[in-house]
Amino acid sequence: MLNKSKSHSISLVSSYHPTSSYKKEELEEYDHKFANFISDIPTSNTTIIGTDLNTAIGTKGSFEKKKDEEEDDIMSKLSRAHGNPYLNER
Repeated sequence: MLNKSKSHSISLVSSYHPTSSYKKEELEEYDHKFANFISDIPTSNTTIIGTDLNTAIGTKGSFEKKKDEEEDDIMSKLSRAHGNPYLNER
């Protein structure tokens, strides 16, 4: 809970991530610059990030689980039965 008599800083960040059609080097450069930008925000600030990640994670069943992955892997947590079954290549 915030102390009402003390000010508090909020950092609002809006980002548009390049699509997978960009070269790998360009994507890595964006990621590096974005990470540096975020790391420059004081840790005392509340940071809210709104972004368009240009991602397609598919639906449950639109990707094959590798045998060595655990049942609670991130794709199982994010994907559901309905929606666009398309997956980004990267």
